[in-house]
Amino acid sequence: MNLIEHFINGKTVKGSSKKTSKVFNPATGEQTSEVNLASRTDVDLAVQKANQAFTDWSRKPPAQRARIIFKFKELIEKNLDEIENNWPKNIPSGIIHADLFPDNIFFRDGKLTGIIDFYFSCYDFYVFEIAICLNALCFEGKNENLSFNVTKAKKFIDGYSSIRKLTEEEKKSLKVLCQGAAIRFLLTRVFDYLNLTEGALVKIKDPIEYLKRLEFHNSVKDYKDYFF
Repeated sequence: MNLIEHFINGKTVKGSSKKTSKVFNPATGEQTSEVNLASRTDVDLAVQKANQAFTDWSRKPPAQRARIIFKFKELIEKNLDEIENNWPKNIPSGIIHADLFPDNIFFRDGKLTGIIDFYFSCYDFYVFEIAICLNALCFEGKNENLSFNVTKAKKFIDGYSSIRKLTEEEKKSLKVLCQGAAIRFLLTRVFDYLNLTEGALVKIKDPIEYLKRLEFHNSVKDYKDYFF
């Protein structure tokens, strides 16, 4: 039986508790895996690592943080009109997860074994899910060295297309949806930073990573730049 372990500070952690709970497929009622239950020690470790991440960000010099905020304002104002004017209307839609980041996806031996955190699940464009995944899964490096991995993106699209083919209209919409996804996560990261609640179990993440993603999407000519 597959065991879902803790994910703390960017790593899989077994934890100190031996207690587990069963995980069921809600559609069939079949047990699919077990999840480790956290002990007080495990929770304390997660909070400690989250606080360390916040401290790292808060130690950035005020001038550097100011540059980020003004650059953020400039990019948002520049892109919102373009996104609004080009946002698609009549392309295939359905229920999507809308938050498929690495810490919400579990693999074992190269196979997908679980997906968690359906808080943002909604009815939206199927290709918007792809735009989110390209932002979350296909960039490598940090800040100034951040780069888009076309090979990863192509493999992702090939795998997706083996189950469901993209229409030409969806492909044409990919750039603006990637821009929209990048702005969404940029805004939520800034919001989390400015509205941190005392004692909240939130790991503050650096918003500048999504400024760099947005700059990349702005340089894209069409969908072929993503996976061809």
